[in-house]
Amino acid sequence: MQKNHIKLSNPIKSKLKLIEVGSLIDTETDYLQIPKSIAIKLDLNESGNRRVNLTDGSILDVPYIGPIKIQFGNRSCFTGAVIIGDQVVMGMIPLKDLDLVINQKTKTLEVNPLSSNLPGSVAKVAK
Repeated sequence: MQKNHIKLSNPIKSKLKLIEVGSLIDTETDYLQIPKSIAIKLDLNESGNRRVNLTDGSILDVPYIGPIKIQFGNRSCFTGAVIIGDQVVMGMIPLKDLDLVINQKTKTLEVNPLSSNLPGSVAKVAK
């Protein structure tokens, strides 16, 4: 899959420069994954750990950091991220929050054409 360009920033420390990075997309992954170098550049706070299951069957406890702001096109969201690996990988939590879809022909991210002006979501009102 091609890398898609997203912008990452620290919403608490707005004087820090945002970072534009190439991101892989993985619908089998939950969180945004970032390398430690990006967490350091954005001066993100660690908020404990998350246990992740890797594709090889192994399990790792990795740092969970945030908040982190993600921007893509006319969309933005705030999320947490796990520090793992050497490249940025966007998982399903931020994909759903941003209301993005994967163009199956080009294998790239796009704003959901059914809600192009404003991200949409599903909600249930409890009674």
